[in-house]
Amino acid sequence: MTISSLYQLVILISTPAITHNELLNPRIDKSRYLVCYQCSSNSSEITPLCDAGVFKLTNRLEKLTMSFHCPPRWDKYCFTSFVCSNQGHCLTTRGCSGDEDVENNKIKSGCITFGDYNETCFCNTNLCNHSEAINNANANFYTAMYLLYKFLIAYASFYFESDGILTGTEFI
Repeated sequence: MTISSLYQLVILISTPAITHNELLNPRIDKSRYLVCYQCSSNSSEITPLCDAGVFKLTNRLEKLTMSFHCPPRWDKYCFTSFVCSNQGHCLTTRGCSGDEDVENNKIKSGCITFGDYNETCFCNTNLCNHSEAINNANANFYTAMYLLYKFLIAYASFYFESDGILTGTEFI
């Protein structure tokens, strides 16, 4: 095992999944803590989507968005870790992190690269550990909602201007 894969393994092991109690604890003031995407994927895509099936203790909105309020001890940074083989297969992990690694070294915003295929990036703003796939999914959703809105406005305008009589050829 190389130094780089060992360090990657240390980062992944040192970042625990959010537990059921932390998600449901009413004493945690969620407005004060960092929100990060937390997920894992294993594929050949460069920025793969997350797998919603692995989250058994989350509500529907959290499963849909893959975003979580980080628990108090892990609310300093969001991270994205890419570990890729030279054949192009990648394990991508996103989650919350404290401000120190397991060896008590301070973590800073930015990326650490190990060799050609391993990289871990840290950031400290809400949902900063997104992927292009997550951003594209959000953009597609908002575009679809906008087009639906425009269609409904046009349909309502036409309907009310024509005294409610529709012949079936209005949109042809």
